[in-house]
Amino acid sequence: MKKLIILLFGLYLCAGLFAQTGDKAEDLRKPVCRIGDTGPGGGTVFFAEGGACMEMSGILKRASVNEAPVIARNYRGGGYSDWRLPVRSEMAFVYKILWAKNIDGLGDTWHWSSSKGGSLQRGGGGNKPGDDLKDAYPVRAVRNF
Repeated sequence: MKKLIILLFGLYLCAGLFAQTGDKAEDLRKPVCRIGDTGPGGGTVFFAEGGACMEMSGILKRASVNEAPVIARNYRGGGYSDWRLPVRSEMAFVYKILWAKNIDGLGDTWHWSSSKGGSLQRGGGGNKPGDDLKDAYPVRAVRNF
């Protein structure tokens, strides 16, 4: 009888340990982030909803429309290789969230975003086609985590 109680108690402890480990593993799959935080790649978090987060790098370089996507793809912030040039809607969201709160020093400067032929966007609203294709504008990269 004593052995049975010890065995049952041991099983109870093991079951509790596995349940806790499972809970912790579940927590690790859901990133915890808030807008304005620094993401795992060193960028500024600009989207945080439903366990999905996005971060944007600082200015990587000033470049032309053809160089901008390559610079963003080659960025390795935090050791991650999934950085890319933001699409126009992401850049608009970045300005809506970060620029309005004066986070990350976006200022009223044009930045490259990816779209057919390239597109420029800036704080306070506004976008224009990349008609200044040879001119150098700031490049920032984004990634999901």
